[in-house]
Amino acid sequence: QTMSSFLGNIAVTQALREIRTASIRPDNALPRKVARGLVRLYDHQREDGSWGWWKGSEADPFLTAYVMDGLQLAREAGFAVDDERIRGGQQQIRRLLVSGKMGDKQAIELDVLAYLTYAYARTAGPDAARYVTALERRQTSLQPYGRALLALGLLAVGERQRAGLGGGEIERTVRATDTEAHWETKGDSRLLYLSEK
Repeated sequence: QTMSSFLGNIAVTQALREIRTASIRPDNALPRKVARGLVRLYDHQREDGSWGWWKGSEADPFLTAYVMDGLQLAREAGFAVDDERIRGGQQQIRRLLVSGKMGDKQAIELDVLAYLTYAYARTAGPDAARYVTALERRQTSLQPYGRALLALGLLAVGERQRAGLGGGEIERTVRATDTEAHWETKGDSRLLYLSEK
């Protein structure tokens, strides 16, 4: 709930910057809401740099990627984000990408690894290139949303041409009729939720 509310506030802030004619009530206190969201997210970060579903819960790879992606969006919207929190999240994501496993030694689903890779590439830029390349080698096993995250990760590390090739492949796999288009997918339902946004 904290992250979802936080992202909504960031999206409104960004829209207000991009659409000069847009406005909201002065009493909306958007900057204060974002600051409060950041404090809550910092408070929920675990010592190992990850996030779980609530304060004190075990680490969750999906939620760690979700929060890191949100923190980067906040940075891009002009908010001051604590670099130590970002570094802690990056360290945890690197550990997860190297091991491919959660704390209980269960393998992380490949499309969740794609989300982690994308979140890492968004915050680390070219330093994430080797992780994006490692994911690219496994792209045939990714669901459509995972392939989209890979293409965005390639963009984040400066690989525009390779990202374009991936985007073209995603386009070729669309199932289209005269009135709709979709991609068939299986896997982590949380990623399906994100793809609807």
